Amino acid sequence: MRRSAPRLPFLLLFLVMPLLPEGARAAFPEALQSRIEAELTRAPGPAVAALQRFYAERGFRPLWWGSEEAAARAADLQAALAAADREGLDPAFYRVGHLARLARARDPAGRVEFEFDMSMALLRYVRDLRIGRVDPGYLGNDLPPSDRARPPLAILRDAAGADNLTVWLAAQAPRGSRYLRLKRLLAGLREVAARGGWTRVPTARVLKPGMVHPDVAVLRRRLTESGDLPAEAGEGTVFDATLEAAVRRFQARHGLEVDGIVGRRTLAALNTPVEMRIRQVILNLERRRWLPADLGRRYILVNIAG
Repeated sequence: MRRSAPRLPFLLLFLVMPLLPEGARAAFPEALQSRIEAELTRAPGPAVAALQRFYAERGFRPLWWGSEEAAARAADLQAALAAADREGLDPAFYRVGHLARLARARDPAGRVEFEFDMSMALLRYVRDLRIGRVDPGYLGNDLPPSDRARPPLAILRDAAGADNLTVWLAAQAPRGSRYLRLKRLLAGLREVAARGGWTRVPTARVLKPGMVHPDVAVLRRRLTESGDLPAEAGEGTVFDATLEAAVRRFQARHGLEVDGIVGRRTLAALNTPVEMRIRQVILNLERRRWLPADLGRRYILVNIAG
């Protein structure tokens, strides 16, 4: 099936967009051309220049409204923008609410703004998916220019010609298992945050294998929440071999010394707020977007401590 449930509300919105009077529809191309030219004067740049050339190629006909196909295309883009947080991006940056309000506009000027802003949102979103929101050079990262960059005009042409914009947009993100694992991790961490975060382990003492202490029961609960300790391991205050294996698993996942002892550094990692872990994953998604599309069969990623 071509269309999926998350974009259905957007499709219904665009399918019921009020029709412009015939005279206003006929005047739309000239009005859109004037809007783009005004933007070129006010804030010239590659994106607006690409809009001018793209719409000139199509006689300034709308891409996002005016037909069932255009409505479906608009719904696909709106759904993708609304779900941008799954990629570690902020939907607010793409003005999703603003676009939804413009979609209901009944006046010609509103329809021109809708067309212009939808295309600009497309360019921003695809750029961010392909090469990231932030230029790594501003952060002192000496990286070569990304081979994932795509000219704005090519983005517009490809999007207009896509049979399924949802699939096409998804293909703009980095490929590979590392990026997908980060996305799954982000989704899981947000579920943890929605449940109130992880249990905090008391920090008054070091916990070691063989100990019997009430804090061990808290440690068990915490490691069960993160999936390091099987739920069937049960509760209890004894630091047994099963719990030691869970601690070692947690330490290995977080780059800690794998000794099975819950000392200062392991306690700090256990008690790191889930919100901080979410920010770390979002940053790593951005870093992956900075890297080349093809890392090769063998590569080394160096995690330099800040």
